[in-house]
Amino acid sequence: MIFVLVALFALTTFVSWMLLKTAFLRRLWGSLSSLLLFGSILLMILNMNEHFGMAKVVSSQKERIYSVAGNKLSAGILATTSNKKLGSDLAIYLYKNKENSAKVRTAVPSSTSSLSMKEISGSKAYRVTKVTKWKYKDGLSKLFFGFGKLDKVVSKKKVVFQIPDNEWLQLTEKQLSKLQKLIANPKKIKNEKVLTLLAAAQEAQEAGKDKKAARIQVTAIRVLLSISLTKTDKDLTAKIESSSKAASKKESAALSSSILASEQAAASASESASIAQSEAAQSSASASASASASAAKSSSAANSSSSSSSSSSSSSSSSNSSSTSSKQSSNSSSK
Repeated sequence: MIFVLVALFALTTFVSWMLLKTAFLRRLWGSLSSLLLFGSILLMILNMNEHFGMAKVVSSQKERIYSVAGNKLSAGILATTSNKKLGSDLAIYLYKNKENSAKVRTAVPSSTSSLSMKEISGSKAYRVTKVTKWKYKDGLSKLFFGFGKLDKVVSKKKVVFQIPDNEWLQLTEKQLSKLQKLIANPKKIKNEKVLTLLAAAQEAQEAGKDKKAARIQVTAIRVLLSISLTKTDKDLTAKIESSSKAASKKESAALSSSILASEQAAASASESASIAQSEAAQSSASASASASASAAKSSSAANSSSSSSSSSSSSSSSSNSSSTSSKQSSNSSSK
């Protein structure tokens, strides 16, 4: 509508100043139409630049986001990259909007859209989007200025990624790539401090303490990628290293006790075996002596029996001899 008024007032101004012959009318209508023309142009400029006749409306949307590393880590990762066309100082954010999604979503800054990151307390990460638009205050404003549908245009968009300060990390694309390679091949990790932290995180995860595992993994990743540690990270590292050393001492003491007990048990078993062998030798010697004695007795008895048999045989022979002599004497007497 405002364009129509501008065109109409421009035509009226031309006619008034050029075609009216009466000086009074020419000045009157020319001045009036000129004022109306400049007024309508001014209102149009104010509407386009200052949103005259419109009211600001700010809408906010909050959605949960997930780590680009997926379920490989208990810790969450929000990655950033850059594009030369946009400028090195403008970051493009990489994230996932679904937990098990394989697709990585991107948030790209523009002339009307700004991106930033903010650390918050808690264990969940969010993307908070604030959109600023302008709507017409009333029907008359829409009638006059609704030609460009400015109420549909986004005036300003602000996206803030909110990540937990103790369980998430913001990494560059290069840092994320390096981390993924090390996760795929853990043998390349040589840093003893990192290995100790990762072992502690694994224990916490197996115990069902996911938040604690994520916190320890965040510290381990910072150490691994040479990212400056916070005071909380340093305190946590010192605590875990102290616990690990104490556990190692206990394991060494337990191992020494076990070795000593094994040696004592072996010595006792050896001594018992020697005693058993000695007793067995003595028993064997006694059994041999008993067997020898029994054999001697049996031999003596056999000899006695043999002597008796010989005596009996001699007596029997003498008896037979006597009997024969008697018979012969008897026969000679009878003759």
